[in-house]
Amino acid sequence: MTESSKKSETSDDPALERRQKYNRAVREARLVTIVLTSVKFEVKRKTMTTEQTKRQFIYGGEVKQFAILQEKVLGASIKWTVTIKSDRKTLSFCSATYDIIYDRFSSLDDEIGELFAENVAQPATYAYFRALYANLDWSADFHSPPLPVIKFHPKI
Repeated sequence: MTESSKKSETSDDPALERRQKYNRAVREARLVTIVLTSVKFEVKRKTMTTEQTKRQFIYGGEVKQFAILQEKVLGASIKWTVTIKSDRKTLSFCSATYDIIYDRFSSLDDEIGELFAENVAQPATYAYFRALYANLDWSADFHSPPLPVIKFHPKI
């Protein structure tokens, strides 16, 4: 197989081309900033029980929005939440939103920008949320265990 026929095969494979664009974006990206833009924390002491074993933790994160400026800068807003319940009663709730900015992309379209926001920007903010929650939990004397370390698997 000649070099030119290999190139024509790879350019005809949209999944491969998408993966190559994504990998290029990951290599080029430079984190500019991560800033906390909002936080909400509640502990409902009236609904608390003494048995911590019955607590159920529900947590997750999502990319609320992202924007690409001049194909070279990506900004995203990432929201994380954790809810602690006992039976059907909410004991505690925390949410935090972070804005994150990356630059130095040679070219970025909406599809690759969305993948980047989900697979790179969102995981980058989790450590900040985890630390924030630990501090708020300590300040409230709530004694919940640390949020877990999450392994993110890219969805390309």
